[in-house]
Amino acid sequence: MISAGRAPATSGMKRARAAVTVAALGMALTPQARGSMCVIDGMFVEVSPATGAVVPRNARVRVRLTKAPHGKTPPGRLHLDGPDWSGPIDAVTVLVRAVGARGGEPALVANVTSFGMEQERIVELVPRELLARHRRFEIMLSASNGPPRSIGTFNVGAEIDARAPVWKGLTRAEILGRRPQSSGKDAGGVIVESSASRDRPWLIAEAPAATDGATTGSTPAAAMAYGLWVASTPGATIDYTRPPVSYVSRRKGVILAGRDAAYPENDLCDLPLLPLPSGQTTLRVGIRAVDWAGNASPPSEVTVNVDTPATKTP
Repeated sequence: MISAGRAPATSGMKRARAAVTVAALGMALTPQARGSMCVIDGMFVEVSPATGAVVPRNARVRVRLTKAPHGKTPPGRLHLDGPDWSGPIDAVTVLVRAVGARGGEPALVANVTSFGMEQERIVELVPRELLARHRRFEIMLSASNGPPRSIGTFNVGAEIDARAPVWKGLTRAEILGRRPQSSGKDAGGVIVESSASRDRPWLIAEAPAATDGATTGSTPAAAMAYGLWVASTPGATIDYTRPPVSYVSRRKGVILAGRDAAYPENDLCDLPLLPLPSGQTTLRVGIRAVDWAGNASPPSEVTVNVDTPATKTP
């Protein structure tokens, strides 16, 4: 079992035990989708490492939780529904344990970071000791008082990965906005998600894939995460010691942050997931490729605005 011991507080990070409490994600619920409404039906879960992966001994675990719009489960996500997952969420617990571990085996200790916004929560567990080689680990979730549910397993090899991914960085980036939409009440009187935040922007960036070597335990290009940081003001230096705004993936040559390509643009079920500073005409954005072990490439930074595409900083 991986549990988080106590650690000194770190600026911008939320330390907790590996059975970590995640705040309510704050979405109103409706029983079905129609018109200008988006029905929330449980939660989507994305896990890294993915089930079946063979990871290095210094790998970390990352779980991304998002509210699940009704009717469609995009590839690569697990849909959890039912009373424990569809109602207001008071607490979500993330637990990682060694499969087949004996009851008396000492628990490994991990630091836990939890960050995100009202529709999304990312929980990252960093073991303080190397994972046992040639063992299998199980990632589990539980909500409220419900029983734990397995959401994936991964295997640990014998390697320790200390190499940062190789990445050439962004070639183009652009911030786009959404048109506001209106919504009201369900016929049953249930308040639906307000659309007042539908003008939140989202980021689309073009970049080649990062690579992480070809040895066992190296992160495949398709499993690479891309952390996104944003400066507090356009002229400020980005603080990469803080957690990123989000971790996103690269698909078909594009890094997309702040909207869900599984839903049409301006669809209310395309939930806004990019908390950017408000009231700014330009934003300084930095992206780093991050492997299973948490090794990060040098950042690629751009200054973007709503109207004009940006090019990579020399």
